[in-house]
Amino acid sequence: MQTWFITGASGGLGSRITRRLLDRGDRVAATVRKPGVLDDLQAQYGSQLWQANLDLTNSQQIAEVVERAFLELGTTDGFVNNAAYGLYGEVEEASDRQFEHQFIIHMLLGVASPLYLESTFYPLESQIPIKVYREDKGRI
Repeated sequence: MQTWFITGASGGLGSRITRRLLDRGDRVAATVRKPGVLDDLQAQYGSQLWQANLDLTNSQQIAEVVERAFLELGTTDGFVNNAAYGLYGEVEEASDRQFEHQFIIHMLLGVASPLYLESTFYPLESQIPIKVYREDKGRI
């Protein structure tokens, strides 16, 4: 059994990866924006699924969720950074705040989020990617 940390686990590719890993018996630390969206999986897989709400624009929350995940789960074998944010509708209808949020998620965090998330893990000795690199196992 491997343990995976997955951001954006509630939809699209993240949801499919989460389900597949749970089906094969792995443990998943899943992060989502909206509470309750993984409750059906929690009921089905129980302690195999660890879940937390996470806003990737909130660096303090990222640090808290990462620390809590590793305190409760220990080591992690793989990391899937799948979180994204969709803005639907006409461009003219979007507010400046919506554009800013979209930019932060996809340009700043989308391009740099693996580095940002990794930097969140570095101070914690048992975190990804340090643990993954030192043990020469896992995937990022």
